[in-house]
Amino acid sequence: MKRAAPSPTAGKGDTASKSAAQKPLLGMVEAGMKTPQHVTAIGHSLLHIMYCVGVWVINFVRLVSFSVILIPAFLPYVFRYVTDKRIVRGVRFGDGRRCVMDIYMPAEAVAARDGNGEPVPVVIAVMGGAWVIGYRAWNVQLGLRMLDAGVMVVAVDYRNFPFAQVPEMMEDVERGVAWVFDNIAAYGGDPTNMVLAGQSAGAHLSSMVLLKQALAEAMSESSPKAISGQETPTSAGSVSPKSSDGSPTSSDGTPASSASSTPSCRNAPKRGEVAVQCQGSWSASSLRGYVGISGAYDLELLGERLQERGFSDALLRSMCPEEDVGEWSPRQLLDSKAWKAWAHKAVPLLPPIRVYHGGRDKTVPAASSEEFIAALQAHDVDVDAVAEILPELAHAEVVIEGPLRGEDHQVKWLLPLLLETADAKIESLPPLTVLLPRFVFDLASAIMPF
Repeated sequence: MKRAAPSPTAGKGDTASKSAAQKPLLGMVEAGMKTPQHVTAIGHSLLHIMYCVGVWVINFVRLVSFSVILIPAFLPYVFRYVTDKRIVRGVRFGDGRRCVMDIYMPAEAVAARDGNGEPVPVVIAVMGGAWVIGYRAWNVQLGLRMLDAGVMVVAVDYRNFPFAQVPEMMEDVERGVAWVFDNIAAYGGDPTNMVLAGQSAGAHLSSMVLLKQALAEAMSESSPKAISGQETPTSAGSVSPKSSDGSPTSSDGTPASSASSTPSCRNAPKRGEVAVQCQGSWSASSLRGYVGISGAYDLELLGERLQERGFSDALLRSMCPEEDVGEWSPRQLLDSKAWKAWAHKAVPLLPPIRVYHGGRDKTVPAASSEEFIAALQAHDVDVDAVAEILPELAHAEVVIEGPLRGEDHQVKWLLPLLLETADAKIESLPPLTVLLPRFVFDLASAIMPF
């Protein structure tokens, strides 16, 4: 039986279809290779990517070098943070993984808690960390120093990017502040004598929470509904779990109180609208003051600075809903229609505001602080708000190198808002221990990329 000879046209269809499919691809490649503009654009993109990667690598190496140089000075603080019994670590104020705070309890607070003294002043501290590496332990230097002054520090943690965007970070900060107002008396703290403080990203988040709280209160006085149509929530109480001796307990078994169910300000408004979800069991006017250090009050301005330094502003845009950095900037909030409409009621609710910025800040422009205060003062309402630029200081110098060098910038800024005898208290403080020569700190500051 003979096998049938293959048809002369067999396979031609397949070959033809393959050639047809390849022609567009070949055409695109040939066109791309033959177009000088395409080659130039690809080259520029590759060079830009290589440049950005190089900038990140160089600055990461600088940051690691900075940390290594100062390890001998950091180690005592690490040891004290872990072992000092005056620090109540891991106090929960919410169900989230990062809804945790540390409370630094001076001896005076312990006495007040036990009914043997007066409640002590309180600083609610929100640390920085570029919205990515923030952690409550970064406030250990401030917390330990304030113990010497008989002042309680509550270091509030919050979620970081990429696990949260700015609204969720604000939610954590607001819930922490509300928890302190509701529960700090149980620890010997005075809820009528408290200052809210933040550094860098912490200043951005805490100032947003403060402004939105004041705006929510102003709007709720005349209308029970927000501009977005949502009803303004009322305050909610909290329930504290008890240990065997009847005192509150935290996640690690130390005294604490449970999470407050106070409403948050996390709801993201549409453009032109303002979510007034911050109003809970506390009032902006109940604070004795607000202190912002190296604050990023204008994310648009910060993005421009990052691009000038060879960084991308993609992180800033990604951590804001719809990549709208202006919508989540304190500076731009003060220019919003809602703020302008309610400034006559919102501004008087604000506590005294003090912002400080280093003139050598390579990351956040000092203009961010100056313009923020100028915007607060732009309305025909008296406001106690001051910006001070310190020409010799860099971005994180006040909170890192400064204390290690024996400098008490934060103490000198915070105590006058809390104590009538602040000057005498500052003079009576024991000097800070300096473990390294001055030139080592100067070298570290020169290397520090921020």
